[in-house]
Amino acid sequence: MLRQTLALAAILLAGCATTSSIMPAGEGVYTVTSRAAPARGGTVGANELAYQKAEEFCRIKGQHAVVVGNEERDVYQYTALAYSKTEGNRPGYSSSVSGAGEGSAASGVARLYFTCGE
Repeated sequence: MLRQTLALAAILLAGCATTSSIMPAGEGVYTVTSRAAPARGGTVGANELAYQKAEEFCRIKGQHAVVVGNEERDVYQYTALAYSKTEGNRPGYSSSVSGAGEGSAASGVARLYFTCGE
């Protein structure tokens, strides 16, 4: 019974994705963060979800989202280990790698920095 419950939980979590609220980052720049399980596309899926939320936010203002920076992180999950790789291209941000092991699937986290433009 425990094995079946764990299998069901794993299946349900495989399709999870979340997106934060839009947050002001200063000087007309906003930020949004998304997380996506491997079944939702990992980092690529997280980027897509974040951009969709940014577009929705700007559309209300009669504009469209213009991405000015981003950060991405792949999270490889194991039974007792996690490996993460972080990349980004915003000012003052450096890439880093930490953890141990290799994985065949990764959840992804993406943060977009954007403005609304015409």
